[in-house]
Amino acid sequence: MLTQILGPDNPGRLRAMGRGMSLTKLACFQVKSKCMAAMEEKQIRLQKKVHELEQILLQRQGSDIGENSIHRSVNTKSLPKCYLVDWSCPDENVAEGRVVSYDEDELVNGIPLGPNSVKVLVELVTKPEAFLWRPAPDMFTLEDALGEMVAWDADYCIVPTDGSIPEDIAPKSPGTSIRNKCKLMDYSTNDQVIAEGRFQTR
Repeated sequence: MLTQILGPDNPGRLRAMGRGMSLTKLACFQVKSKCMAAMEEKQIRLQKKVHELEQILLQRQGSDIGENSIHRSVNTKSLPKCYLVDWSCPDENVAEGRVVSYDEDELVNGIPLGPNSVKVLVELVTKPEAFLWRPAPDMFTLEDALGEMVAWDADYCIVPTDGSIPEDIAPKSPGTSIRNKCKLMDYSTNDQVIAEGRFQTR
């Protein structure tokens, strides 16, 4: 109706669209509006993904605190001291630490501790290349586990009594330390070795 009254638009001009508006400018504005709407939609999706990732990280951090860390209020010095014996070669103490738990349901690196196992906080490593009894995705040797929680075979975890030293303590497994290895001599001749073994006390 407006076109019939006023006549056709002049070339390159549009009525009712403001001063200086042309078909080319109108097309550009339309494309820009579509791009802005797409960018806003993409931004909303990215913000949602970031929020989801933040929630996952918080959950994992909470899980790590529960499984592989001790609460700051807990004094580690109050935990029983222990010595870890090399499970593959039971003649050598490979680390020192603190016994945290014997609970079979306790989680260590996302896996229940299980029977005949102990959860240990590794404080000192004397044989860094020794392999862990139960490796984790990011821990394979004791060098990797320094300051971390690990699962260890209870038979190879020595908890000394007061006044004792690691070399004097025999774990539940046959092997102990090379320092308490001994030979039994024939008491009648005193010059013939009749057996070899390990003493548990002096």
